[in-house]
Amino acid sequence: MRFWAIGLGGLAGFLSLTKFTLAVCTIGPLVLLLLLNFFKPTGSEPRNKTNFLAITDAIIGILTISLIFSEPNPLHGLAKVLVCFLGAGLVGYIGWLSYPLLARSNWFKIQIPSLIQKLMIKKEFKPIKAKFNRLGLSSYVFYITYLTGLLVYVFIFSSLIPFLRGALEISSGYSSIMISSTNNGLTELIISIFVLIAAYFILLAVLGNSYLALPLLLVLFVSFKHSVVRQDAGHIWSLAVIAPFLVAVCIARVPRVRLKKFSCLFYGSTLVFFYLISTFTPLPANGNTLEPKAAIQNLLNITVHLNRAKSDLQAASMNYLAQERLPAEVLEAIGNQSIDIFPDRTSLVAANPLNWQPRPVFQSYAAYTTFLDNKNFESLSQKPRDFILYSFHSIDSRHPFFDEPKTFFYLFCNYQFSSKIPNQIQEVTLLKRRSHPICALPLEGQNLLVQMNTPQPVELNNPLVNRAEIKFKYSWFGRLCKIFFRTASIRMQVNYVDGTQSTYRVVQDNAQNGILVSHLPRNKEEASSLFQGKLTAQVKSFQFFTDNPWLYRGAIEVRLLPYRISD
Repeated sequence: MRFWAIGLGGLAGFLSLTKFTLAVCTIGPLVLLLLLNFFKPTGSEPRNKTNFLAITDAIIGILTISLIFSEPNPLHGLAKVLVCFLGAGLVGYIGWLSYPLLARSNWFKIQIPSLIQKLMIKKEFKPIKAKFNRLGLSSYVFYITYLTGLLVYVFIFSSLIPFLRGALEISSGYSSIMISSTNNGLTELIISIFVLIAAYFILLAVLGNSYLALPLLLVLFVSFKHSVVRQDAGHIWSLAVIAPFLVAVCIARVPRVRLKKFSCLFYGSTLVFFYLISTFTPLPANGNTLEPKAAIQNLLNITVHLNRAKSDLQAASMNYLAQERLPAEVLEAIGNQSIDIFPDRTSLVAANPLNWQPRPVFQSYAAYTTFLDNKNFESLSQKPRDFILYSFHSIDSRHPFFDEPKTFFYLFCNYQFSSKIPNQIQEVTLLKRRSHPICALPLEGQNLLVQMNTPQPVELNNPLVNRAEIKFKYSWFGRLCKIFFRTASIRMQVNYVDGTQSTYRVVQDNAQNGILVSHLPRNKEEASSLFQGKLTAQVKSFQFFTDNPWLYRGAIEVRLLPYRISD
């Protein structure tokens, strides 16, 4: 058990830096299982001790691996871990040498074992008069010292905690913003699968194996959450694969059930069933179907013809990057000066020799919350890049200016068209840093309470641009839906001065940072004009609406901030 704990802990430590939800699914069920067994009323003292130490092993595994790979150079992280390890070994050796002296003390003989017995959660406490052996002392001293050293490095000398804070923000924002649903019954299908499997786990808990059912329910919930938020083929198929697998595991562990030997047969037959269902289930979003057959064939082809698959992948990559190469005059204009790319076309970095200095969240659409937007703003404002490669696009019907509003407004005020490369190249505009910002300090703002489906006029004064700090508040039911299900997207209907209308999706968790509402380009040409100092695409009014208004409080707090634009 302890080897599994430290191994899964190390894997979770690496996954926490790459795919945070996978880290949760890796270590969460193990820790939950150990905690349930630890507090089990009928647990024996040796088993409680093993569970307690296994939890400690898992924590040590997470901290060790995450500390190593959180450093830009993993060798530096490994050096820190070795310092902790050697220091803990030295302190443990001192404990070994000090054992004869400590063994004569009644406090050492009675109080320390009694404290350990209390930690093992015994109902009745009686002083223990057994010997506390030398190896046990040095081991505990080593454990405590090594864990303390790791915690000191992580919380004081490492950037791991801010990184994990960012990972939590991305995970939380993803469930609120990356909603992609279709009205073809897939939501009902996903909910039905989850409810049926959850009911099975509850029944399993009643039968007496709740210590296994509850940890597996955590994995099911994470898979369900991803599937119901982003209803694409990959997420739906993953739930269809994971759910019967968890049931098969539970069947194999159910006491007094003869069919548990057939859990593998159950899993295989369930996969065949979902395979047949998915083959004929259309996805109206793109007209495709869930095609596990094609995925299985691709996997077999890669396995059997690995070298050919590798060469095909390299050829496809080279062909794609060849299309991303910038002209020589653009590369000459940029030189070795610092550059960043907005919003997310990072393939330009792989195809061209650029001195790329990325923002913390280098894909604009993923800056879901004010925290993430603020981090990008701090990065760009404290260390301004000399050039920006900008393209006007976003995802999920969002307006490109809404993805990271505070960062974008800094970009708008401090960058302009490069005179050396005045035209767009490969759908990309080269912006250079201005000698001084064109945006003055905001004028006196206006606080408003705006209702859903109610137009809000925008002041029509061309030398001014208006930002709106918008605070959407969830109702109590909306908060529950955000945690256990999903929220409803908020859209903004924009009425332009020329009489046209457009509708854009709002990133509600970062709109409080102030989105531009007075001028919203509808295409790349209007966006280019805006960076040339021409205030085009002027907005007359805007209003918010959503499909499920009961998930939000009625009044929306809006603060309008006008800025005077200079030449």
